[in-house]
Amino acid sequence: MVEFKEVEGYDSLKSELKSLEKSDKPVFVLFTGSKDSSGKSWCPDCVT
Repeated sequence: MVEFKEVEGYDSLKSELKSLEKSDKPVFVLFTGSKDSSGKSWCPDCVT
């Protein structure tokens, strides 16, 4: 069964991954870009 978890920010990601360390299930992570307070994406590949 697939389980989806959504986090925002590096610290939240680290915490979520830590909670999955003892799991025997594979973990797949999808990163997406978001805009900062100035309206610009932190990811240079996501800028259009």
